[in-house]
Amino acid sequence: MASTAPGGATQSHSQGREPKKVKVRLTVEAVDREKGRVTSYTSKQESGDPCDDGKGNLNFKDKEKWNGPVRIEISIKNDSGCVMAFAADPLWVMAGAGCPEEPMYQPGEFQVQSGGGGLELTVLDLNTTSEAYGYTLVFDSADSKTGRFLLDPIVTNGGGGLISA
Repeated sequence: MASTAPGGATQSHSQGREPKKVKVRLTVEAVDREKGRVTSYTSKQESGDPCDDGKGNLNFKDKEKWNGPVRIEISIKNDSGCVMAFAADPLWVMAGAGCPEEPMYQPGEFQVQSGGGGLELTVLDLNTTSEAYGYTLVFDSADSKTGRFLLDPIVTNGGGGLISA
């Protein structure tokens, strides 16, 4: 099965395997309207092979279990009182420590399959290296002075899982 990357390019899943699926719900509880940041949220895995560390963080470091592509389905429950929806460019990714504060993307490693304009996002992680990646989820919002809200959930990756913070 192939996926469409940004720009319409097609890429096969790593090693020809169907991706494992994980569904996650993030509940946005509070935001900083001045800085455009989500300041409080909770995370809960709803389905798929268990990868929740018990604290609401996802952990894909187990190479035996997570040695191929992973399809992450993220749904947002918004309890912040602010209007928000995933931006047209809903996922920023960068190699190394830290999470991006501006648009960045790792072509071929992480592909947004659907999202933008709503509160659901599907990301295909084809990451095959142990390199650390930071990522940020991006929401458009007229309730933010910056025009957006940024959220960087904690997910640990060892290669073949989502993204490491």
